[in-house]
Amino acid sequence: MRITVTGGAGFIGSHLVDRLIEDGHTVQVIDNLYTGNKEFVHSKAQFVELDIRDPKLYSVLEEFRPDYIFHEAAQTEVSTSMSDPMLDCDINLIGLINLLNAAVKLDVKKFLMPSSAAVYGNLDTLPLNEEMIGNPSSFYGLTKLTTEHYLRIYHEAFGLPYICYRYSNVFGPRQGNGGEGGVISIFAKAIVQGSPIIIYGDGK
Repeated sequence: MRITVTGGAGFIGSHLVDRLIEDGHTVQVIDNLYTGNKEFVHSKAQFVELDIRDPKLYSVLEEFRPDYIFHEAAQTEVSTSMSDPMLDCDINLIGLINLLNAAVKLDVKKFLMPSSAAVYGNLDTLPLNEEMIGNPSSFYGLTKLTTEHYLRIYHEAFGLPYICYRYSNVFGPRQGNGGEGGVISIFAKAIVQGSPIIIYGDGK
């Protein structure tokens, strides 16, 4: 199959690309390299340096003609969303709509993308599950929750099949130390190096 992966030069996206190519698919990577690393991109992938908000996105996709789109490109920093909510909205919603419109026109078989556990906000009930109604406490969480509704309505209005899944604290090789998910890599690095682990507050 022909598969486009946006954000395919990033931490999660690059691993996805590796697996898709390993499974025999033809893969196109679209990434603006703002946080991605071109060295992470599989040598057999067709790489295009492009922002998902760019008007040229449709023509790039039209030339490749993907069967499926994995949309991994996003503004993912909660702190950035709070300091610059317009940027967060522009990337996570306007960029998404640009991609969804192209997917509908090209009649892709399925559109797959992550949401985030940030959609829940600070709910007191644990464990969290997919049936719970989110109350985001950040603009990042809000754009991700809004993303889920855009996908639902694009499916209902235009027949675009989709899968949306909520990531929570993904970690592994190629992960950076920034953001909330970076906590895990910081702890892992300290353990490997035998360094003391500093915990602020009471540890809860």
